[in-house]
Amino acid sequence: MKVDTWFSDDPAADLAGNYGRGQFLEATWAVLRQAQSIKSSTVFGLVGPWGSGKSSMLQWLQRKAEAESDLPWNFVRFNPWDFQDDASLQTGFIAELSGAFESSPLKKAREALSAFARSVAPLTSIAGFLGVDPSHAVEGFAKLLDGDRSVARARAALEAALEEAEVPTLVVIDDLDRVSADELLLTLKLVRQIGRLPHVHYLLSYDEQTLIDVLSHTSLVGRSSASRARDYLEKVVQARFDVPALRPIDVRALVNLELAELSTSGTIRISEADAARFSSAFFAFLAARLSTPRAINRYFAQVRMVSPGMLGEVDNVDYLVLSWLRTAEPGAYALIQRHRDELVGAPYFGGSRTDDAESKARVAKWRSRLIEGGTRDSEVEGVASAIGFLFPRFSYLWSSSTSDSEPAKPLRLAHESYFDRYFSFGLPPEDIADAVVERALSDLAAGEAGSSAVTLVELAAISNADAVLEKVARGLERESRSSRELFDWLANLWSSMPAKADAIRPGARLESALSARLRTLDESLVTVYLQSLAAHVSLLLNTLDTALRPQRGSEFRLLESQTRMVRDVVRQELLREGSSPSAIRSELRPAVWAWSRLDPSGFSDWFEAQRIEHGDLNALGFFVQSYVTLGAKRAPYLSYLDFEEASKFFELDELRRTYSAEILTSPELSSDRFEGPPDTPQNRVDVALASLRIEPNPDSP
Repeated sequence: MKVDTWFSDDPAADLAGNYGRGQFLEATWAVLRQAQSIKSSTVFGLVGPWGSGKSSMLQWLQRKAEAESDLPWNFVRFNPWDFQDDASLQTGFIAELSGAFESSPLKKAREALSAFARSVAPLTSIAGFLGVDPSHAVEGFAKLLDGDRSVARARAALEAALEEAEVPTLVVIDDLDRVSADELLLTLKLVRQIGRLPHVHYLLSYDEQTLIDVLSHTSLVGRSSASRARDYLEKVVQARFDVPALRPIDVRALVNLELAELSTSGTIRISEADAARFSSAFFAFLAARLSTPRAINRYFAQVRMVSPGMLGEVDNVDYLVLSWLRTAEPGAYALIQRHRDELVGAPYFGGSRTDDAESKARVAKWRSRLIEGGTRDSEVEGVASAIGFLFPRFSYLWSSSTSDSEPAKPLRLAHESYFDRYFSFGLPPEDIADAVVERALSDLAAGEAGSSAVTLVELAAISNADAVLEKVARGLERESRSSRELFDWLANLWSSMPAKADAIRPGARLESALSARLRTLDESLVTVYLQSLAAHVSLLLNTLDTALRPQRGSEFRLLESQTRMVRDVVRQELLREGSSPSAIRSELRPAVWAWSRLDPSGFSDWFEAQRIEHGDLNALGFFVQSYVTLGAKRAPYLSYLDFEEASKFFELDELRRTYSAEILTSPELSSDRFEGPPDTPQNRVDVALASLRIEPNPDSP
């Protein structure tokens, strides 16, 4: 398919014989050639569904007819769409025939046609056609008083003139299935009762099912009488040419050709992974609906609407599937936007999604929505499969399954941060292109901290912090270079993110990316990293803690000098904090725990000094576990004493004996560990004492 005509639905004769249809056209032409020598009028039917290429085939046949020099066809095209009412339709039909009879052999036939037209056409309309003043047309009324005898004489004269000329005429009527019921019935009557003339043949192009449906709504056939409509059609059409359906191999060839053009033009670049996912979608639900040249053409015309700036900013396969829904199922396309909250995000795993009454009701609701939106009942499953392909949450609802283990990964339509891109055909105002983020990281890695890309990312982070930080984390995985400027900027960006009590934080995503980067750095860059993050202790310790965990095939260790550097950084932070072990703020406490794991001796020295300065009970309070309720606005609360960690620094039985009075008078702990007291220094001490009272002494009989 030519790139410069992808937007057009015009016939294309050059393509008509492609994809297994060349032999069909040659066979059709051979039959039409035989009709040239036949005097009696024949009506042929070129039958095929909408979009199957009938108009292109008619154009091919016309070229073939014009190229035959030994006995050329007198080729006439008549389109019922060109006329607004029955009178003009009848007049137009005769006018087209008259225009075909302009050559010298048919001059006599043209005059006879005019006489015949006056006997059968409405007086006023035919008068205008013949150039006669309508006010004088009534003068010819007396000539019609003889009724059929007058019409018969005029028709006989016309037939005699055509027999004498012996010029084969082929009248082609395209798009017959697109006119109204009355217009269709009139056209068929004109062909069957008026147009059946010697050496005048007809080629009607139509979708049979549509024609039968339309005829079933006429008074002649009767409502919903499909069999009678078919019988009537068979009386009109003597020979039919059924357009071969595109074979599956032809459909695949056309689609592959279009995809190749998309890649070549740079509209969408299809990777091997994309090709595998698109193939899955194609065989699951696309192939059944991309069965005609027009369907394929219309589909890829929509695909090409993507903005050049969106290249690499959306998932290619999701965009291809959504474009099909926009083309073939606009109602479903609108439903996706209207019900985004039900679709975006991870599926609700756990329990059956189709057996329980609630899930069945939701499936039934979506089925009703699709049908009300214009989806045929027979197409609901295919459309649902397409929506499920895009949204794993919907797939799990509809069929209790999902093929994607990471349903909300970036660039996908199901990801909240990328959903709007697909429907705005560009980046929403508050969004930022992933390419800009990657360019900013590249500039920073090269030491250019003040580039325009860096500034754009910083501005975007003000209004869309979560999305930007996630994109930065992903971009960091692709940018292999490192620099002090990069580490400084990442640390400042991380610290500027608002704190949220969420299980999945963009900040955690960046920490993971930085931990992975740490494991690849040489010794000098590790030192640069530690220096850059010295002012951001939580980020520094969290990333170090993850990087130092054993991983198969690789090992990361700090030099002794680097461990001392970390120790100094933490001690300075705790000194600035000025807090006792039970009073360390909740944001810093996880970092101190991380320090205890990566520098046990340094943590032990600090803790013993704190124990001496603030006492056993305050120091013991450090080991009380704290929690936050996800999504809740309440402050962190306390749960219980971590006996395993506390026993590394205390003899717990000795504490029970020493502080027995305090233990007996300590407040009762809630039986529900998720409803503990707020995280305060005194509550930490109270929970530690109460835990010692409840926890049994392992040495007691």
